[in-house]
Amino acid sequence: MKKTILIFIILFSILSCKKTAVEKKISTIVEKESETKKITESIESEIIVDKQKIDDELKFDRKVSEDDDDLNILTIDFKNYKLAINGYTSYDTKFEIKNDTLNINESLGFNLEERLLEIIPNNKSDVFEVYIANEQNLTVYIGEKQFQELKGWKKIEQYKKLNDSLDIYYKTPSYNRQSKEKKIHLDFEKIKTEVLKMKGEYITEKLSQAESYNELPIEFWISRVFIKIIRTDIDGNKEEKILINNSSWGC
Repeated sequence: MKKTILIFIILFSILSCKKTAVEKKISTIVEKESETKKITESIESEIIVDKQKIDDELKFDRKVSEDDDDLNILTIDFKNYKLAINGYTSYDTKFEIKNDTLNINESLGFNLEERLLEIIPNNKSDVFEVYIANEQNLTVYIGEKQFQELKGWKKIEQYKKLNDSLDIYYKTPSYNRQSKEKKIHLDFEKIKTEVLKMKGEYITEKLSQAESYNELPIEFWISRVFIKIIRTDIDGNKEEKILINNSSWGC
């Protein structure tokens, strides 16, 4: 009888230990799942907050006139000031934002040549400087809807400071295409050599007889325009924003 009781006690102890171990394991799993859930919820919350910050930081307003293109206005709210681009229509309402750089796409027939920029500051003590640089490009038509860039002639100019009027109005200059094309004409022989190396329906032996730049299947255009805005507050702190305008084809 005593032996039976002893065996029963031993079995009970073993089962109790196993039960306790299982319970601890389950408890640990639950705790880990709870911790993982908290971390996931925290990350998701941060993503939502960051997205909200972006949405709050940049707001856009577009005014489009069917009767007069010069009345088209794109207004961008940079939080500390607004930038209004007069006589300009963007291609879409979705803008690519990365750090302090904003990409916009112009509609066909619109560009940033001789456009009036207006800065509307939230604080009148802020001082602004506006600079502009153009990226010129030579694109070769090698076939039907087939294009290839001449990389050696893709050039981004140095920034030029725009003169201001009343500290808030800035006018972008002309692209000065004729002057730029004259410089390209000086490289005619080099350009023709590069074009003849390409392969495509429009690249024929006949091009070797071309005697001028105009006889080649080439499009000269301003592919991008960079606008740099530097805001200086009353304490001398500077804030820089870059706006990149991607030109519509053929402008």
